[in-house]
Amino acid sequence: MENSNKKQHLWDTFDTVQPTTIPPTHNKANIVIYDDILKQTEKLYEEYNLTEFYQYKKGALLQPSADTDYTQLLRNCIKLIFQCIREDIQKTTDNEEDKQDILIKVSNLEASMTGLVQLLKSFNFKLDKDSVCSIMHGYINEIVKPKFKNYETKRSSKHRRVGSTSG
Repeated sequence: MENSNKKQHLWDTFDTVQPTTIPPTHNKANIVIYDDILKQTEKLYEEYNLTEFYQYKKGALLQPSADTDYTQLLRNCIKLIFQCIREDIQKTTDNEEDKQDILIKVSNLEASMTGLVQLLKSFNFKLDKDSVCSIMHGYINEIVKPKFKNYETKRSSKHRRVGSTSG
């Protein structure tokens, strides 16, 4: 008798059914995450050439602040390029006197180039730092693309040869 007096709820009228394994009707959108791109870029540099990886990391260390203008970005690029030139001179020039003469010329060239950047700044052109960064990023990507494509081709052909000889 107790069961017949119990109030029935709407959910009591439905049959209990096990959940199905129906796949979703749409795919999740692929979202690009910049940190993932950076990690992959670092890994590619590291696999490709350790010296270039260290140069890449040097550039990454010069992080501009939010209030940095485009002329500071140019000065940093000049500074990094001339540092790379100095390192090359240190490695490739044996004669100390020649080395010092060349390094003095390099320092003078660097000073004149940064002076040109300072002159550019004095004209007070209103350039958007983000636009300059985007232009430089696109330019650098196009410069390194053939190098890494060539590396990827060599790497994949090497793996194919290794795989074909081991079977």
